Amino acid sequence: MKARHCAVSGLLAIVGVVGGCGLGAKEITENTKCSDYLDFPTGERHTAAMKVAASLGRGGNPMWGLSLDETCAQLGDRKTIGQYFTGE
Repeated sequence: MKARHCAVSGLLAIVGVVGGCGLGAKEITENTKCSDYLDFPTGERHTAAMKVAASLGRGGNPMWGLSLDETCAQLGDRKTIGQYFTGE
């Protein structure tokens, strides 16, 4: 019984550590990597892209969503959303 209790306790400790590491972003910002951006639901991505673009003085075009999705699929983690909008 003690061995089983230790195994369960150990598993809970691992889950607690991993769960507390902040795996996965909670919101999309200008610093969000393209690869992380694509992990969000489509509507959330496109709404956030409009907000990021506006915050960077790039206006907001609803057509950017699909273009950004396609570009981010190619770029992976090499660029951030902010870099996409500023052309860096």
